[in-house]
Amino acid sequence: MEQRTIKKSIELSGVGLHTGVAVNLKFKPAPANIGVNFIRVDIKDSPMIKADIT
Repeated sequence: MEQRTIKKSIELSGVGLHTGVAVNLKFKPAPANIGVNFIRVDIKDSPMIKADIT
């Protein structure tokens, strides 16, 4: 399967869709074979959540 990543980091700010609370997002390039992951920095231990469409 062909892989792609973004060229450089970007940051976005806005309002959460369901909460109405201010949110900040950072998108960062990743090494090969990492996949798409979300890291929750707003809660203890900052768990990584792997994106899975299955």
